[in-house]
Amino acid sequence: MTDNRSLSAAEVTAAIRSRILDGGFAPGQRLVEADLCEMFRSGRRQVREALAALTHEALVEQIANKGARVRVVEPEEALHLAEARFILERACLEHAAARMGETDMAELRALAVDLEDSAASGDSAGYARHSERLRRFHVERAAQPVMQELLERLQARNMRYRNRIGSQPGWLKTSLPLRLRIIEALCRRDAEGAVQALTRHHEAWKAALTRLSASS
Repeated sequence: MTDNRSLSAAEVTAAIRSRILDGGFAPGQRLVEADLCEMFRSGRRQVREALAALTHEALVEQIANKGARVRVVEPEEALHLAEARFILERACLEHAAARMGETDMAELRALAVDLEDSAASGDSAGYARHSERLRRFHVERAAQPVMQELLERLQARNMRYRNRIGSQPGWLKTSLPLRLRIIEALCRRDAEGAVQALTRHHEAWKAALTRLSASS
């Protein structure tokens, strides 16, 4: 039986957000209400509520007399977003290091193997997924829900640049040793060591963004 149920505003919001984050909707692309209604089998009210919610998240912007479009993040703003994310991630790492248990350490060691395998095979998409697992791990172990919510929003707004940098030649070679140092430090419950590795990774990411911007 075909499911003819109309999607709720929350479901439409999640669907549009997912399309933006995976590149299905490109930066600057117009988001036409009628097209979205047809695409997501929903009414105009739900679509308008979804666009309003995503505007609040800074993933969508409203242009006078033109409607909604996917918000374009310029390199300078991407740097500011990265700085804010770094401050929050650093705090989460410090909390997570103090809460590490044996099961957590085993999970991280398995994750380290996945990161190494992806880097060795040149699988930038797989490496990005495992890097995101590491980020989610220490954010969740920190047990700081407000920080987690803020980080999710910052991560979403910078996803385009994270994907582009992740596919740059040489990035996996630069990133992997620092990711592994974060894992090693967490397994020692060494907050200072984890933060030092995160700081170096953050600086490397900013340098990669600067090079990317200069070549665009």
